[in-house]
Amino acid sequence: MLGSLRTFTSSIYAKILMGIIIIPFVFWGMGSSFRGGDKNIIVVIEKEKYSVQAFVDFIKKFAKTTQMGAYGSSIHVGKNDKIACDKAAVEMMRKELNQINMKGKIVIGEGELDNAPMLYIGENVGNNNGEEFDIAVDPLEGTNFAAKNLPNALSVLAVARKGNLFSIG
Repeated sequence: MLGSLRTFTSSIYAKILMGIIIIPFVFWGMGSSFRGGDKNIIVVIEKEKYSVQAFVDFIKKFAKTTQMGAYGSSIHVGKNDKIACDKAAVEMMRKELNQINMKGKIVIGEGELDNAPMLYIGENVGNNNGEEFDIAVDPLEGTNFAAKNLPNALSVLAVARKGNLFSIG
């Protein structure tokens, strides 16, 4: 079997097959290199181009909102005050969300059951510039865990372009 593969690879047919594979790749697979295209563009949304770095920076801003939500509640961990834990997480997360260049709307919120502080359904967040996003959020899932200094409390955020998250409100 290996002998027949070696024979085939040195034949004219193998060279033609390699040409069929390589030539289209050179002209179409690497076309942007010859046409002067920007290799740093990762996505184009409504004619606006986003570089890899701009996209990563934008995603990091959302990640920071959950980090700050968790940090806000950490001040009250173990003090048996679930409302204070939740309130601190909500305030920190809201502050961070309002610094992001977007027109965001909370479509799935938290806190309705126990009159806790909340990022409520229908609340607008962001600095009102940029893309429109739907947001699902729970700044502190596991308020009792945090209040009692137990593991498994977390901060949750999901973001999608407007109209792409299920709305329960």
